[in-house]
Amino acid sequence: MGIDPGTKSMDMCAIEDGVVYYEESIDNVELAKEPERMISALKRASPMPKFITPDAFWARSKSLLRPLRGR
Repeated sequence: MGIDPGTKSMDMCAIEDGVVYYEESIDNVELAKEPERMISALKRASPMPKFITPDAFWARSKSLLRPLRGR
């Protein structure tokens, strides 16, 4: 699952074996009114073993199948 927080929308996509199997774009104004829409979108895209989001430190993707250790 990749997430791109843009100026006007939160865009999400999920890829498995090189094939996009889920895409959604949620308007940021709507998302601010109903933040639970993000959780619903993530549930619709499940299962997803990795979650990738922009990071100031360019961290590697993290597995969602086990808890993060050392953080």
